[in-house]
Amino acid sequence: MGKAQSQLSLIDRIKALKTDIIVTNRCNSEFNKANISEEEENKKIETIIKDFYKKNPLSYEVAAGKNSYAEMVKPIIEKYNSFWKRIFPKRDKKFDGEVERVIKSMSNIAINIEPHHFTTKGNKEYINKRIMESLFISAFICGMPLVIQSFSYWNSQDAELALPKAVEYIKFATPFFVGLYSLFMIKANSSIKHNINELKGAAKEIDKYLREHYAKYVE
Repeated sequence: MGKAQSQLSLIDRIKALKTDIIVTNRCNSEFNKANISEEEENKKIETIIKDFYKKNPLSYEVAAGKNSYAEMVKPIIEKYNSFWKRIFPKRDKKFDGEVERVIKSMSNIAINIEPHHFTTKGNKEYINKRIMESLFISAFICGMPLVIQSFSYWNSQDAELALPKAVEYIKFATPFFVGLYSLFMIKANSSIKHNINELKGAAKEIDKYLREHYAKYVE
């Protein structure tokens, strides 16, 4: 089942209305009934937009030219403007709260962006997950043969070789882990950087969309 009308983004609500009008007019033509006029359509869109602004005052500020999402996302862009800031984000609760406010507001308009992709908490969790994955893969690929071999030594007359084999495992697994960790961090950096660039472009597009529709249907 689809989302309820009130849960749709602003753009989706307007698109749904226009689709309904097209279908209704086709049916009306078949039964020789009057079509919904462009003026009526514009009135319906105006109602949707005004209702949306009542529930989303931040979007109204942007539409009326009093604020800008492009400006509001600048602190997010600056927060992750280097490789080290992206892969070693410092937890910042105040910043995360502002990210939640801005990103959720943007999502109500047009796009499905998850705030945790941009909060310091979300990115730290993402990086930590990548670290654990690299550690697990390194341990499994490099360690299993040596661990099995070490256990075989413990159960034999050559038990004194078990400890050296464990040390050998550590020496072998460590550089593999470092290499895999570095690869995962490069991929994580690329992913976060991509999200930031997408956010930057989306903010500009939403500013433009809101102001154009405000000028056409509200002013």
